[in-house]
Amino acid sequence: MELRKLTIDSPDIPVLEKINEEAIPECERNSFGDLMNTGATVLGIYEDGPVGFMVIREYKSILYLAYLAVNSTLRSKGIGGKALRGLVTGNTGYMIVVEYEASNPASPGNELNIRRKGFYKRNGFSETGYFTFYDDTEFEIGCAGKEFDVELFGEFTEHLSSIVSDHIPKPYKKQKTMAIKSEIPADLMHKTGRDLLPVNIVEDFMNSRSALHVRIVCRTLSEYTRAEWIICLKEKVLLEQCLPYISEILEVDPLSPGLFAKGELLYDVTQIDKRFWMSHHDWLEYFRKIIYSVLNKIENDADTQEINKVYIESYKGFLVE
Repeated sequence: MELRKLTIDSPDIPVLEKINEEAIPECERNSFGDLMNTGATVLGIYEDGPVGFMVIREYKSILYLAYLAVNSTLRSKGIGGKALRGLVTGNTGYMIVVEYEASNPASPGNELNIRRKGFYKRNGFSETGYFTFYDDTEFEIGCAGKEFDVELFGEFTEHLSSIVSDHIPKPYKKQKTMAIKSEIPADLMHKTGRDLLPVNIVEDFMNSRSALHVRIVCRTLSEYTRAEWIICLKEKVLLEQCLPYISEILEVDPLSPGLFAKGELLYDVTQIDKRFWMSHHDWLEYFRKIIYSVLNKIENDADTQEINKVYIESYKGFLVE
């Protein structure tokens, strides 16, 4: 097996482009010309002719493996593994980084995700404990060669974002399952909802017939009771201040009824817009872990059969968004 650096004029490009088209989903695919024009290196994988390719991006001491593909008729013959090991052994001075879709028990493709991770681990890559989130998908970061340097990798993603504008993931570590902690400044806790909420929301709350909504506007955050925080969650306001308190409730009872039905509070969490979670990955992971345990409990505990089916479907959807 041999790895060869290709140019756009290499005679085997048409053959490898066909492999590119069959192996890489259209929404993720780039032509070799586009890749090379943005600084990527295309390595052909050869065994009695071209059988696959790798796409590498180099930055300082990082080699980032963007794509690996093998002719569909030759898969499961060890070619990809040999190519990976060749890449690692031939670049001992580099931190070789790959991202693969993170395991998610609720995902229909989770078995494939687990196999893919095992493939990289068998061929010299180790877990780093870091993850990224983009294209509505969580990815786990694996590394071979030099020890993973998260600061350098973050620098690389910033560099890459200047070349590929829609690729700006930030590496993060998952938080252990525990109630999320708030670092709300003391002076903020002495502000009222009127001080913190947009004017239009203040007006809507004051014009409502709900005493709870009015109290959210008029009281300081330090005076909020459980009921006010639950309304904040339902209305999707003050979420950064609200969710740590909600997590403490769910820590005691993951199927807390909220204001009304059993399981409602966790359901309300799943209704938060995904744009919020994109900047709160550790909180997202915390609530997903709660949902994993809740779904397992629902499946095995007759006492949970009363949970609204709409809630259950929303729990499952939250795991795959």
